[in-house]
This record gives sequence, structure tokens and C-alpha cells, in this order.
Amino acid sequence: MIYSQPRSSPTRLVVSLIAFISSEVRKTLATRLRRNIRAALAALALLALPVVTGTAAAQTPSMLEETVTQTSAGLFHTCALTTAGAVKCWGNNDFGQLGDNSVTNRSTPVDVVGLGSGVAAISTGERHSCALTTAGAVKCWGYNYIG
Repeated sequence: MIYSQPRSSPTRLVVSLIAFISSEVRKTLATRLRRNIRAALAALALLALPVVTGTAAAQTPSMLEETVTQTSAGLFHTCALTTAGAVKCWGNNDFGQLGDNSVTNRSTPVDVVGLGSGVAAISTGERHSCALTTAGAVKCWGYNYIG
């Protein structure tokens, strides 16, 4: 007697394929959801930044000609928020993290395009930068591989 393994019906194969695809889609959506939650929490953290008040003047880095209210350092770049609400960045720019519409590294601060005023807070990551505007919007630029 010859024994053979029973064949799967086409319906079974389709159901198995749908189940596999469904599980992969769920994993992908869960990953994206986690990333979006992290980004939202980072934006909320900007809102929780302490506001410094008092009579002491803010320190101004020597290469900036304006008074700075906040700085944030990424992996190889730095951004500063001026008292005028403008954002200026310098350092490595391999992913556009300086926001000057180029990928040219800069040793001196450059203006972030579109953010010459109206910014309340800034934050940088390894290769990206974000700004919270006074209108409550969050604007980010730089490496956008995962979000």
C-alpha cells in the first residue's frame, strides 16, 4: 500500500495565505503605530519644556549674532532657537537635518527654511530636527526613514 500525504485544497491554501498576510499587516501596523506614538510623545515633551524666566540674559554662542533661548544637539548637528523665534542649525547635514534645503555640512549656523520666526521650542534627534511653532504645529526635517 502506498501512502501519500493528503493534498491541501486550494481553499485551504488561500485561507493560509490570507492568515499569513493578515499577521504581517498587523505586525507592520503595530510597528508604525508604536513609531507614531513615540513621535507624538516627543512632540508632547516639547510642550512640557520648562520656561526660564528671570533677569539673567541668555547665553549667546560666539558664532551666533542673536540671543539664544534654547539649543538642542543631535548626533552630529546642533540647532538653536533665537529670542526672535527663528531656528538656526549647523554641523553635519547628510540627511538635510539642518533644514536649509541642502545636504551641505555647515560649520556656522544657517537659517532653517520657513522658520525665521514663530517657533516656541526645538528638539533634535540623531539625524533629524523638529520645531514646535507658536501656533501649535510641529515641523520636522532631516532623516525620514522610519516616520
